[in-house]
Amino acid sequence: MASGKIPVFRSVGAGTYFALVRIIAVVRGGLIPTVISAIAFVVYYSVLGDAAFDPEQADHADPRILRTAIIFNLVTVLAGLMLMVGLTKAYFREPIGPLYFWPGAGELRLFVASIIVGIITILVCLIPIIALVAATQGFSGSGSLDQYPEDGSDKNSVSPEMLFDGPLMAVGIIVVVLLAFFLLVRFSLVLPVIVKEKRIGVGRSWTLTRGNVWRLIGLTILIGIVSSIVGGAILTAAGYSPLAAFFAEIAQSIGDGTFDMAMLTTPMGAAAVAVITVGYLVVYAHLIGAFNFAYESVAGDVAPRRRRRAAEPEPEPEPEPDPEPKKRTSRRRRRR
Repeated sequence: MASGKIPVFRSVGAGTYFALVRIIAVVRGGLIPTVISAIAFVVYYSVLGDAAFDPEQADHADPRILRTAIIFNLVTVLAGLMLMVGLTKAYFREPIGPLYFWPGAGELRLFVASIIVGIITILVCLIPIIALVAATQGFSGSGSLDQYPEDGSDKNSVSPEMLFDGPLMAVGIIVVVLLAFFLLVRFSLVLPVIVKEKRIGVGRSWTLTRGNVWRLIGLTILIGIVSSIVGGAILTAAGYSPLAAFFAEIAQSIGDGTFDMAMLTTPMGAAAVAVITVGYLVVYAHLIGAFNFAYESVAGDVAPRRRRRAAEPEPEPEPEPDPEPKKRTSRRRRRR
């Protein structure tokens, strides 16, 4: 049942339980999208070669590179949407089959919601920048003719270097980051609303998070701490495994610019990719599970909103005719 308040520690515990105990459900919901992303990365870097690690070497006029970049971005966006929807469906135990591999209405709603949230975030974060520019222009003077030297420049105006450097830049960055983080918290329940209530949940998330902003901020910080610990434990375990030398070789080749995708086709490379995939799924599932539990604590059992045609009223049954009353005979008549 909905309590109105988000239990921070229970939400983190629910995310940990989902990521570690229900690992089979996590794999069913997120394996295919993660594999699609990995294949897209392999193809992208194999086509671009060294230019994938050094953008300055890329020939931006080459249509092959442009086409590869467009396809890569589209595939990774689709895989990311599938990953979020698939893990959320797995958390709520919705039917996804043996593996979640086919996008549907959930991904489309999430894509639209992401665009709406992005537009809102950009517009809101532009407000302090515009205010900062207006304040500096107002501080520069009224713009009378005696302020301009002969070369036509304003001797009291604020140059772009002065505007975006020093304390003004620091204040602007802090304000923008705080606004973006606030919006991130208010829209953090969009995904479970999309999956459970079958609608674009931007406004619904804003309503559900009302009165829980500080709790969600604490939840986000705790999730970051726990995810860092879990991810660090996975990397530490991998560092003490036979894969340690292989990971070191990969890191060295990337740093030297000699990385070859053929390294990932070896048995050791396949094992390394599997470890990275499982670790990525565990960390991401912990995040998804925590916010899904937070949604459950404030929304309760909500039936999905679907557009249904109003059912036509059934005709009322006609009343059955009363049976004919039996004729009563008096006792005197019977005696006769």
